[in-house]
Amino acid sequence: MSIIKSTAPDGENISAGDGLDELEELFQNGMLRKINPSPLKSALSIKEAKLRLEEAKLNLKSGIFRSSRISCYMAFYHAARSILLRDGVQEENPHYLAPYLMKYSREGLLEEEWPELFGWMLNLHHQDLYHFQAIPSPEDAELSLSLGVDFVGRIKILLEETKSGKRAFIKQNAAERSY
Repeated sequence: MSIIKSTAPDGENISAGDGLDELEELFQNGMLRKINPSPLKSALSIKEAKLRLEEAKLNLKSGIFRSSRISCYMAFYHAARSILLRDGVQEENPHYLAPYLMKYSREGLLEEEWPELFGWMLNLHHQDLYHFQAIPSPEDAELSLSLGVDFVGRIKILLEETKSGKRAFIKQNAAERSY
């Protein structure tokens, strides 16, 4: 199994691929927390991802390559977040999205390359925001856009493939909460 490494805002190293213990630790430390599952917010997040891809295309055509790549990152972010919103999970920081997506990889529902790709895009986004003169080339911006389209498409498939199981889980939880 591959491991995704990233750095949280506090400088702590984060890795995905270490198993369920890591996910449990993220919940225990408040980096991930349970919220009410929201298929509506999940759908809105996917819609936002698509809008960000369109924005990235326009920026690319206009020669605004860093803005294009930032828009691509936002598409990645909203697509990944749509899974959490649907599952009833809130992340404290985008760095915790890849470890959550790895849960689906461990279950055999998502190829490991997708959480890794999210980690890669998160690192590029960090460069775009905080490094001086981080100016992507036209080819870099085109690659980010192409991978963003692929990522959003794959997450939409994952949402569809796991929809019925999650709905049954949500209905079961709602039934248990009713008195």
